[in-house]
Amino acid sequence: MHKILLLSLLLVKTSFSFAQIKYQKDFNSAQKKAAETNKPLFLNIGATTKVPGKSAIDNPDVIEFYNNNFVSYMVSLPNTEAVAFMKKYQLKMFPAYIFLDQKGQLIAKGAKSSNASKHYLELANQALTRLSSGSSLADYEEKYKNGNRNKDFLKEYISAKQQLGLFDNAKLIDEYVEYLTVGSFNDYNEVLFVLKAGPFAYGKAYRLAYTNRKIVDSIYKTLPLRERVDLNTRIINNTQNEAIATKNLTLANSLSNFVRGAYSKNYAAANKQSAYILLNYYKAVKDTNNYYRQAQYYYDQYYMRITADSINNLTKRLKGKRDSLMASFKERKIIADKQAPQTESTTYTYTSVGSSPDPAKSLAMILNNAAWDFYILGTGKTDYLSKALLWSKRAIELVPAAEYYDTMAHIFYRMQLYDEALINQHKAIEIAAKQKNAKERLARLRAAAEKMKQRQL
Repeated sequence: MHKILLLSLLLVKTSFSFAQIKYQKDFNSAQKKAAETNKPLFLNIGATTKVPGKSAIDNPDVIEFYNNNFVSYMVSLPNTEAVAFMKKYQLKMFPAYIFLDQKGQLIAKGAKSSNASKHYLELANQALTRLSSGSSLADYEEKYKNGNRNKDFLKEYISAKQQLGLFDNAKLIDEYVEYLTVGSFNDYNEVLFVLKAGPFAYGKAYRLAYTNRKIVDSIYKTLPLRERVDLNTRIINNTQNEAIATKNLTLANSLSNFVRGAYSKNYAAANKQSAYILLNYYKAVKDTNNYYRQAQYYYDQYYMRITADSINNLTKRLKGKRDSLMASFKERKIIADKQAPQTESTTYTYTSVGSSPDPAKSLAMILNNAAWDFYILGTGKTDYLSKALLWSKRAIELVPAAEYYDTMAHIFYRMQLYDEALINQHKAIEIAAKQKNAKERLARLRAAAEKMKQRQL
């Protein structure tokens, strides 16, 4: 009897140990099952590195609730599918939790790991409540398509998108301001709402908001720095995306002027950033004549002139700042740990794509990318390729990475300097071969080398 009881307890313990949310093998399978079962979708987007500590998403009550109410799918960065989700749903913190209706429309999202079941259950219930109440984003979109355009609805629609972290509301806010009177812009909160929607730079809503310059100035003086940066970021992103989508050079120029003005009296930074806006526009719309011409000046002016001494000095200053911040953080954490009671905790992981805190690495990456852009855009002009080659050589001087030798090899090949191309491609292979987890990269580099050898690249 004791043996039977002991065996039963072991079986119960084992079942809890292996219980987990039932994730579908791929997103297509998850979508199909969601349609068949009439359940919403739950997407668990993991970070590039494992978040420390135990997550309550593996607690039995969370597992049971999610398995009963959702069809689930999990994928982690840097998987390309995860990157696509990150861009589509504007995710900045990981792990991220996305809830979609059966048609794939966003219902709710969250982004933190917690050791408390309550956190995950509240997120799930929020999604289910929105879905059942008719206040999901899909519901708003359906009403909008059916012609609902009144002031209150537009404000609710914009607010619903903002709550989900979706800030592409420039066209909606242009419609919204049509219902406002001149006196409406004497209201601080109304002006703030317009600016938070991310209006097009110098567009209808933007110009109307700025009719009361006093309130706008007050907003930019009183809001916390992070929120002020967010206002400008939304204006920049929305204007840039619209300019590129419609190939509207006038709008791109408006954005360039807006960015220049945002830097106030820092004229050097203003000129650099405003020039980058137009450069990015020309590349995106494939206006190669303007892009090649302006890119040469831009990268030579702002990056090729940076000396080794400047990089070393900047590295030292940044290291000093980081060390100071870390020491301050550790001191505050020790004090907080002593004062605060032990409670449930949450953990965030921020993922930054395509950036580096090391000045030399950042500079090398920027110059290599510029050189690669010249190659990938298809130029065969010797002058342009020679310029790209100079940038590529500078990148390698700073950081002799396999990818940078690969870029140089491709440029040499385009210039029909085949021996030099193979020499540099083999150097890229040699460097990559010494690195861990480089199997796919090596295969790609070797395949390119073979094509160069056969003159088939």
